[in-house]
Amino acid sequence: MDEAYFWGSLEFRLCREFAGLPERRYQYFWCDGFAPRDYVLDGPSPRITSRCWICNGPAQAEWDFALILPGRERHPLDVLRRG
Repeated sequence: MDEAYFWGSLEFRLCREFAGLPERRYQYFWCDGFAPRDYVLDGPSPRITSRCWICNGPAQAEWDFALILPGRERHPLDVLRRG
């Protein structure tokens, strides 16, 4: 999977999530794309920040978005083993 495919898949996934929400007014929201900006891959909270376009019918708004990535969980003894 390349990066363009990932962001496109995420766009369609978000549309399906909106459609499945229990509150009817949110079921008409949809996503019209992502524009990833910053990749913070090191540190305690890895994430990708982005802009995305969220639509409600014909109305469209640009939103900030952060994709939180799983951290590298290590056993505390790993540090000692590496010396």
